[in-house]
Amino acid sequence: MIRGIGDPLVASYARAYLCRVGMEVAPHLKESLNANFFDLLTTFRQISGDSVQKQLHIQRVEVPVYLTLYSPAINWILQCIAYRAPEVITCLYSNITATDIG
Repeated sequence: MIRGIGDPLVASYARAYLCRVGMEVAPHLKESLNANFFDLLTTFRQISGDSVQKQLHIQRVEVPVYLTLYSPAINWILQCIAYRAPEVITCLYSNITATDIG
């Protein structure tokens, strides 16, 4: 799927697009949406890695500003997940609180 994209920001938008297309094709299938969301959370570990930090330094971008670039993709993915599925949000919240992301 998207796991081969090295840039975590690019991967987040690719995931958002995949979720958008998935909602058009099969809005009742939520497994891929959930997988995309948790993969997105996993990629946040890359932000503290040397390669991303080096690129941010070269481009003179502060980490807080860089993180704001993720919000539209995260928002879209969560909207797709939440579409007609309030119980899914409860499940996601329980998985997030039970999982060590950092």
